[in-house]
Amino acid sequence: MSLIQVLGAAALMFLMIYVMITLLIYSARQQQMQTMLANAVEIQKKLSNLLTDPSSWAQTLGDAVNNTTMNCLRAKTTCSALDGLQNRIHTIYDAGGGGASNILITNTPEWLSPTYPSGGFTPSGQPCSTFNGADSSGVDACPFSYKISWEPYCAASPPSCIDPAIRITARFIYNPSTNPLSKTPIRLGNPDVVLAIASDDSTKSPVNATATSNIPPDPDRQIHDPNNGKHDVVVWRTASSNMQAFRAVISTTVSPGNCVVGTMTARVSWSEATSVGGSDPFDLISVSADRITFRKKGTYVCDVSAVGKSVKGFNVSLKGVGDANAVGSATGYAPVGIQSTAEFDTSFTTSIVDKEFEVLQSCEETGTGDGLGGVATTGDSTVLASVSCHLVD
Repeated sequence: MSLIQVLGAAALMFLMIYVMITLLIYSARQQQMQTMLANAVEIQKKLSNLLTDPSSWAQTLGDAVNNTTMNCLRAKTTCSALDGLQNRIHTIYDAGGGGASNILITNTPEWLSPTYPSGGFTPSGQPCSTFNGADSSGVDACPFSYKISWEPYCAASPPSCIDPAIRITARFIYNPSTNPLSKTPIRLGNPDVVLAIASDDSTKSPVNATATSNIPPDPDRQIHDPNNGKHDVVVWRTASSNMQAFRAVISTTVSPGNCVVGTMTARVSWSEATSVGGSDPFDLISVSADRITFRKKGTYVCDVSAVGKSVKGFNVSLKGVGDANAVGSATGYAPVGIQSTAEFDTSFTTSIVDKEFEVLQSCEETGTGDGLGGVATTGDSTVLASVSCHLVD
């Protein structure tokens, strides 16, 4: 009995030790997984920040290797589709300027086929150069990397435009070794899918090109790319700015005039240039003769101005068509022989898609000249009115 009791106690002790070791291994793996996931989030945030930071983006845009696919953005020449609507970004810089010590990631895997070895990140989030994306060839010491591309957003098909809005997509890749103890479950996007802009709204991620043939417009900005992974980065910007903005102007004379004594009358002859890229690269508005249509719902911050000449006092306001009140207004004074500008800043939120706005103006006197509020003569290049806004949310 004593021998049986000893053996039984030893077996129980070994079982308890086995359970404890298993729990410790499981706990260590869970801790490793949480640490890796936290570091993956930090890498994602840093990459997103660098793609929007003006200094780091300027370094990335000016990189010699990147210039082979991004030169049209840097030089502001016509950008057209390359590699089936996708252009690769090979090197991402931090904000410190040129030089290898300031490169966040380089030799990133090409969009359609990986290159080995390649730049990546260690489990602790530090840059490394031994990432390998091939099946069964992953490296535990360098398991993270990104495939990064940009796409032009413009009306032409195929896209061909100058200084367009662009979407930058960075696909997160996780490829450790085949050692099962190294595997950490991370939800990944599809790194090899060819993307195309399919939503009518550049403020949201578009959907996969293979499923876009009958996708309707998305005024509520809900369309998203089902191929995006949790740690992917999607950024919208132009070559020079990540602010989504537009500018609409009146710069030509129109007869008869539209500044009526005592009556708020809509200014006419609005224009905005999307093809050249400077006025409305994100396709936020459309214009008609006397109205500006805000195509996207959201909160806008705007600067509005209008001029008068030889009209004494005059008023200008920005008002939604059908609304009871204006969202902003200003007054100016332009005595005989004097041209003056009334300008105001305003912010407002519209929850309606394709909301129409008017710039209204009234004058104390008819004024001189061709009747445009007494402003300008034929051939005068003065900007008679302007609305400049950026989308906050």
